[in-house]
Amino acid sequence: MHRRQLLKSALSLPLRRLPRALPALAPASAARVRPADAAWPSAAEWQALSATVGATLAAVQPLFAPCAADAAGAACHALLDSLRNPFYLGDQAAGTQVSDGFSRMKS
Repeated sequence: MHRRQLLKSALSLPLRRLPRALPALAPASAARVRPADAAWPSAAEWQALSATVGATLAAVQPLFAPCAADAAGAACHALLDSLRNPFYLGDQAAGTQVSDGFSRMKS
């Protein structure tokens, strides 16, 4: 047996047990809950969570909210111009998240 083949076989041994271990490692509920879902927390639950963490939660508006309200408006045009600036995106709480508004705008 060649040394390279021996090393490959030895290194792959832990990975052979991985598929059997994955279901045990997965969280109980891997489904994502969105604001329109029934399981989304109520306003009172968000308020309680905010109080628990010292009132540091911020309500994040979708990045493309100005365009959803008025696609031809000045606020939407200013937003679209700012999207080329990575610092602007980094400063926006929703700037690095996927936005449904953008996908609706493009279609």
